[in-house]
Amino acid sequence: MDFHNRTASEVAGIRRRRLLTGILLGVFIALMPCGFAVPCGLGIALKHIQPMFTVFGVTAVFLPVIGLGGTILMMLDRSRYARSWAIAQFAVENQYSFVYTPEVELFGFLDQIQVFSEGNTSSAANFIQGKYKKRAFTLMDYSYQVGFGQYSSAYTQTVVVLHDAVEGAPNFVLSPRGWLDRFSEMFGGKSIEVPDAKQFNKAFVLAGMRPSDIAARFDSDELLELCLEDPTLAMEAYRGDLIVFRDNRLLHARDYKDFLDRAMMMARLLRRTE
Repeated sequence: MDFHNRTASEVAGIRRRRLLTGILLGVFIALMPCGFAVPCGLGIALKHIQPMFTVFGVTAVFLPVIGLGGTILMMLDRSRYARSWAIAQFAVENQYSFVYTPEVELFGFLDQIQVFSEGNTSSAANFIQGKYKKRAFTLMDYSYQVGFGQYSSAYTQTVVVLHDAVEGAPNFVLSPRGWLDRFSEMFGGKSIEVPDAKQFNKAFVLAGMRPSDIAARFDSDELLELCLEDPTLAMEAYRGDLIVFRDNRLLHARDYKDFLDRAMMMARLLRRTE
């Protein structure tokens, strides 16, 4: 199946899920009052039959609870599918490929980059690929888990990858200060300081194996201002690709274009020659 046909199939699948979720939401909402009123009515009508009265009494208690639980779950699913539907429409309108739940072959390359390398398991959703302003990109919701059992932590964020966007730049990781502590040991536990950028150095951790080259790449007021505008910003340059995301945050489809523009601008500034 080619990407065009698969995108159409994936969009149709989300449409079906939204419809089913809407139907089930209505059923669970109706179950709350009806699940109480109907068994109570039947119980009163059959109160002379003791076992039936007890059964209907218990049913009148549990059905509304089931209805409430189902309503909450369906509302969460409805919100999730509404967001996925908006993302799918963004992909269709711009002639990008879209996969709701991609195979690991499509997103597994993110498991190899430093910033996500400590994850034990990973998954992705709302996967988009295409070209934006002639630059190949991949965009997805990427989730990974660190640790095991009660000590595990899960992280989910919208990630954009600009392929071959920073060729020639050294590999580096940038993240909000205090967040990259679990990765700093990979680089000797030292943060790279950008000269004359006190506010930036206070807000972010910058790490990599070629400190002077990396610091030189950030010797740009425009780039520093772009980073400081978003205190949740995280990014990594890896083998010529630029990976950008907001730490543990999902973006709505309406924010995708602006986020792509910001990532493209950062890539342009990072490609500067020394």
